[in-house]
Amino acid sequence: MLNKRNSYYHFLLIFAFLFVCQKANAERNPGHCSLKDAVNGRNFLELNPNTYFESVDVNVSWARVAVKAWVKKRNMYDDVQIYRNAKLRDSSGKVLATATIDFTPTKSIYENDSQVYVMIYGYLEKDCIDALSIPELELSKILLQTQKNAKIDTFQLFLNHFGFKKFYEENDYVSYLITEPDFISQSETPRILMVFYKNELIAIFHTRSIKVKIYDSIEMGKQYKLIFNSKFTEHTKNQMLKIFRSKVEKY
Repeated sequence: MLNKRNSYYHFLLIFAFLFVCQKANAERNPGHCSLKDAVNGRNFLELNPNTYFESVDVNVSWARVAVKAWVKKRNMYDDVQIYRNAKLRDSSGKVLATATIDFTPTKSIYENDSQVYVMIYGYLEKDCIDALSIPELELSKILLQTQKNAKIDTFQLFLNHFGFKKFYEENDYVSYLITEPDFISQSETPRILMVFYKNELIAIFHTRSIKVKIYDSIEMGKQYKLIFNSKFTEHTKNQMLKIFRSKVEKY
């Protein structure tokens, strides 16, 4: 009896974890949208409004996205291929999407007796992404109005809203991170990393465009760009780069 009870609570913990992960640092679509198997490809999944997903830019018009959802095993062939017209749901049972053709999800993350939790990759037109769910746009609004010595309080609502993870670094440094999917390795990589020293913003490492007026900005090679406060010393700059490298290596 005790083992059954422990198993039940273990399942509830996993269930709650998957539900939280589904919405943290994710975009959403404001209306009905079609997920395609390629840019300008065929539709394979019809997304209902307010479905959460993670995305990476492909070009000015398209993004590649990752959708996580539950699907009932009776709507799958050998727990692998999802049948046409199958409903995909979130952890509360809300229908997120409907399969328009038979297709195989990218991978299975977890399963129970009746359902499989799957990861699905596809392509979505950027017009289908709610601008209010894009962190770079909201961060740009703040940075265009802020002063160079901006404190953490200026960004706290933004950080909380988009589910940034907080890390206490060495000395008086604190960093905040959200990630994005790496479709090749099927893992996560840093998307926005904000570094504060004694509660003052000193750097933002980012992969997508962020508008800024007061701070300096440079490109760091192919993937990352850097917004930084030039008033700090070389030692401080070395520290923020050390923090950045630790996150890239970890994720």
